[in-house]
Amino acid sequence: KARLIDIDGNSKGSIQYPSEYIQGSGEEDLFKPALDVDLSLVLPVVVQHLICGKGRGTHFVTELISKVRRAKNDDEAKDLLRCIVQEDFFRHHDGDDVEKTEKHLSKVVEWFYALLMKRSPWSTWTNDIY
Repeated sequence: KARLIDIDGNSKGSIQYPSEYIQGSGEEDLFKPALDVDLSLVLPVVVQHLICGKGRGTHFVTELISKVRRAKNDDEAKDLLRCIVQEDFFRHHDGDDVEKTEKHLSKVVEWFYALLMKRSPWSTWTNDIY
């Protein structure tokens, strides 16, 4: 079961479905609800905490991201990320799937590094959320 929450700022509460508000009866002057949050700032931080946090806290995540950004080169930065991602999400390898797991881990680390460093195509990934 899912509910739409009040994000329109008019304190109308959750919007029930079906409703004239959602379906647009045309009788009311409707507007699209909007969060008063800059998602281009919030989403990268949320992703960082989801990938690196894993019960370690904000200070750990902030320090790790700082080390990654200050690394001497891309490989050193990716090694830092690889250790954390592997520890958090790839601890148990099945003997037969080691090669597949390593390949997937490498792709996750490449994606996450590009996202952190705002490299293409992740330099504008939050621009089209709305």
